[in-house]
Amino acid sequence: MKRTIVLMMCVSIVLLSSCGNFFDPDTKKTISISSIEYSITNYPEDWYSSTSIVKPSLQYYFSIKTTGNYLQSDVKYVRIYLPNNSTTYWDLMDDFDDTSSSYSGNCYYGDNSKELPIGTMNAVIELDDSTKAAFAFTMGRPGNVVNDGYSYTYASEDETMSSYPSVSIPSIMRPIINALSLSSSLISVDFTVYGQYVFDGVVWFYDATGNYIGRSPFFRDRISGAIISDLNSGIFNNGNGQVNTMNIGTSEIANNNNQVSQSLVNTISTCRVILYDGIQYATDGNYGWYDYKSISSQY
Repeated sequence: MKRTIVLMMCVSIVLLSSCGNFFDPDTKKTISISSIEYSITNYPEDWYSSTSIVKPSLQYYFSIKTTGNYLQSDVKYVRIYLPNNSTTYWDLMDDFDDTSSSYSGNCYYGDNSKELPIGTMNAVIELDDSTKAAFAFTMGRPGNVVNDGYSYTYASEDETMSSYPSVSIPSIMRPIINALSLSSSLISVDFTVYGQYVFDGVVWFYDATGNYIGRSPFFRDRISGAIISDLNSGIFNNGNGQVNTMNIGTSEIANNNNQVSQSLVNTISTCRVILYDGIQYATDGNYGWYDYKSISSQY
């Protein structure tokens, strides 16, 4: 939980090495975990299609990258073991991503899709000759790098009380959009923030058919950590039930850090507000790093 990639992804990185993966058939097979990415996202119901059978409120995202002397066909299993030395695990074996050479996937917690375990977990990969790679990492509570004795986080807007109330903490609640105003030069979004630990955010924009167009600037400057003037003239009302207004010049809307053309901006019809924690990394000047994210319903 040392670093987070922010644009459209919700991941925290523990970077161990950056070596490539080469296979020499005359050398003993080796494997090590070079990086683990992980985070928790609180999803609204409308994130999923109407035909989805399961619509988890909370999901982990994991991505495991490896180095060593082995072939992909040598891998026997890829697992994330749940906290407290549990024998229960999530299986990422079938989630190999060729583009990033990683095992990446979203995971939710059994039949209860509104809660997730937090704490120290173990990523374990085993090859067909019993060679193993393992790495332990800790998913802290919202706003902290440690779990502070909590064993679960839950979506409090969907579940009034956790199944494990004495050891559970609410995840970052989803914001509620109150109004969206569109003009050729300015887009205004009014939204309400609930709950604690919210430190940063962004607005995602879509056209009428749901295609992603681009995003606003992030609420905090990535260098200074200051709230940008677009948001309440430089103030973030991030407490319980407080309303915020984001006034975004259409020239500020970006996609992959490139300015979106005015013709595409003119197709914007709906939006979502995304909130992040991240105060746990701010003291080191790492603005933009986070472990928890929440996504509003589309407005």
